[in-house]
Amino acid sequence: MKTILIPTLTFFAAALTACNNDLSSQYKTAPKVEKKGAPQPVQKSDAEATAGEEQPVSKSAPPAPPPAPAPAAADNPPKPVSPNEPFQACIAGSSSQPITAKVYQLPNGTNSIGSATLNDSNFKTKICMTKFDVPTREFTAGFPGVPNLFEWFGLDARATLVAPLTGAYKFKIHSDDGAILFIDNQKIIEHDGQHPPSAKEGTVTLTAGSHTFRILYFQGPATFIALQLFWTPPNRAEEIVPTSAFRSVSF
Repeated sequence: MKTILIPTLTFFAAALTACNNDLSSQYKTAPKVEKKGAPQPVQKSDAEATAGEEQPVSKSAPPAPPPAPAPAAADNPPKPVSPNEPFQACIAGSSSQPITAKVYQLPNGTNSIGSATLNDSNFKTKICMTKFDVPTREFTAGFPGVPNLFEWFGLDARATLVAPLTGAYKFKIHSDDGAILFIDNQKIIEHDGQHPPSAKEGTVTLTAGSHTFRILYFQGPATFIALQLFWTPPNRAEEIVPTSAFRSVSF
């Protein structure tokens, strides 16, 4: 028995091995063969595609400038000029204020504007006037910028006087307290000193045209004042010297 079985088993083992090798060869995948030719492009993601490229700078509209601040209100805004105020703050270039006057503080007890000292040491302010038409009135308001100066003060008022005609002119000053009128540096009326409201006249011959003009005036103790200037041109009636008869001067 042994002599017969061993060759038979050997035969069957060899046959089984050959069969297994045959089956294994059927399930093997053939190797991939790379095709030679142009290289295929590499697909890049969006982030990779844009990396390294110069990106355009996003330009946004410049911010709007901040609104300009509203102008601050003046601490002391100029008050409108009232024609009833005899002593006014000057308005540059105003033809309605042709008379310029410097205001001085005088020592208590001053008796005369003619002998008073008027210089930088007692100068207080500069004002303008439309004309000399201050009838007797109470005066406690003071001057623009100097509201507490309503007594013991002096005025040095100047302008150019324009005479419409050639001939004799009569002038009259009504004042409380003293006043002196000069035309062409000539004293025409002297009504100086402390006194109640009263008038004084003077006459001068003028040629038609411009003449230098000056009035000195002072107020003593409070509280009433008066300062009016009248003229009577040749062949005309007496009147307050009008604003149109004056021209402003640098003073």
